[in-house]
Amino acid sequence: MKRLAPTPTIHPTATLTRYSLGRYTEVGARVILNEVEMGDYAYVEHDSDIAYARIGKFCSIAAMTRINPGNHPMWRASQNHFTYRAAAYFE
Repeated sequence: MKRLAPTPTIHPTATLTRYSLGRYTEVGARVILNEVEMGDYAYVEHDSDIAYARIGKFCSIAAMTRINPGNHPMWRASQNHFTYRAAAYFE
């Protein structure tokens, strides 16, 4: 098992722009981070895409995860499709 260090561990195939990574963090292969803050001891597994997010300490993000891929209506009670694609759910 590899040991993490106080400085972030970033896979060479990851693409990061405008980011801040905490201590003992890890970014996996082919991960894309765009304007992301990640707290201490957090990690993101391979093939994930995260944009405009603040990730807290000790967070574990699975492989192939997408966070904030679109512009969701934040003023609504839910971010689920049923609030703006009602025809797909209700008669």
